[in-house]
Amino acid sequence: MAKHPDWAIQHKRKGTELRYIKGNYYLYQVSSKWDPVKKKSKKVTGKLLGKITEIEGFVVSDKERLRQGAPAFGQLEVKESGIALLISKKFRKHIGLLEKHFPKLWQEILAFSYVRFAHVSPLHKISFFYQNSYLSELYPQAMYDSEQIGEMLNAIGKQREKIVLYFSEFYQKENYLVFEIINPTEYIPKPFSKEFISKLDHHLRLPIYFVISQSDSTPIYYEFIPSDRKNLSLIDIWLQESPIPKATIVTSREMFSIGNLEHYSNTGSKFIAALEQDNTLIDYSKILKDDNHVFDGSFIYQKKEIYYYTTKHAEKKVMVFVDHLLKSKQENAFFESEENLPEKLTMENYYPIKASFGTLALFTNSNLAPDKLYYAYRSYDEFVWRFEKLNSILESDIEHIQGPLAMEGWMFINFVALQWLNCLDQLLNEKTPNSIISTDNALEVLNKVHKVKINQTWHDAKNSISVENLIATLGLND
Repeated sequence: MAKHPDWAIQHKRKGTELRYIKGNYYLYQVSSKWDPVKKKSKKVTGKLLGKITEIEGFVVSDKERLRQGAPAFGQLEVKESGIALLISKKFRKHIGLLEKHFPKLWQEILAFSYVRFAHVSPLHKISFFYQNSYLSELYPQAMYDSEQIGEMLNAIGKQREKIVLYFSEFYQKENYLVFEIINPTEYIPKPFSKEFISKLDHHLRLPIYFVISQSDSTPIYYEFIPSDRKNLSLIDIWLQESPIPKATIVTSREMFSIGNLEHYSNTGSKFIAALEQDNTLIDYSKILKDDNHVFDGSFIYQKKEIYYYTTKHAEKKVMVFVDHLLKSKQENAFFESEENLPEKLTMENYYPIKASFGTLALFTNSNLAPDKLYYAYRSYDEFVWRFEKLNSILESDIEHIQGPLAMEGWMFINFVALQWLNCLDQLLNEKTPNSIISTDNALEVLNKVHKVKINQTWHDAKNSISVENLIATLGLND
């Protein structure tokens, strides 16, 4: 490289770089940022400051002159701050543990998790969302270059031991629910699934075991499991080898297998299995009497009264739960269907399913009380719904997941986002017990809260009364 002339070098100062472009010398602002993937500093080129000539010396660029001389209200920067404050103030435990176990990557994990938690967005949009969040001011060292997503996922995925140590911070002396989700590709939109899934690498098709707290649904643990399962699930074997102290296996209607459940019983494992509504293990005779006195009892779940009754099956039992509000909705939906118009409706096609409306039947060898059993399954159901929602955009992230390590990193980011969603849900239940506001509603409102930067100083933008009420309720002004 040719040496720059002295008349150009004399205008160079700290934090700038001299460049020779098409016969002219230009002065650019430069800085450096640590790259945790390559483990070295990375030069970041900033704005053009001006042009240097031998006769005129340093000539400030037009844009720089405008920046320097613009009036106060011309220098505005606006960033979302509601969700940023929620994360920084209410998820301190999680942030502290990320910093503890991932000292060189914790801000990157935080940034990626923010994108999934706040926007359910593909990772390639991280630069846009993170730069426009006040979180980038609170945690400015995060590397979120869209071109380095795959490398970052690999860097996170390489640290499975640290991921497990992070998990261990949430273990308590209590019961857990453990369940299998076949693989994230289940949640790719159906129009793409057949052709798309056939092209996926093996690491994208492994089943995953998740563990959540039975008491408050907190996600505790996950692990990818080799898919060679033959006739019996590996879940009970995995439980014996896992660090989870005590867990109840939960299975969905689609994954029900009487053989597996018998195997679990023989090995001493507790299970909760949802039954298809036409399963012959279910006795609907009590419901057909249409009399609440035939039930064993009832309890309140999410402001609804749930009735239940039990039928014994040796050392196991089937507990049938009835939600009368849901029953009415399903009956109305049935009659509104074109396939079930009065002229097509017969007792033969209506009577067999009439009793099943509004029911949930659980087959179990657990000794949980009816309300605890119902809550446990609903906790599982809610988690799977959230997992499905977060991963419905997997197809957009596939290009960044080029191996099992990247898949591990990708899953951990989603896991942290799921923990945050659970925390927000608990916070809403605690602070607004009589409200029906959901996590989605709360995030939508908080996303409208902004900070405005005027002449290097951040100010809170004015909010509506309803927004201010939510901020105060959640304690974000504390």
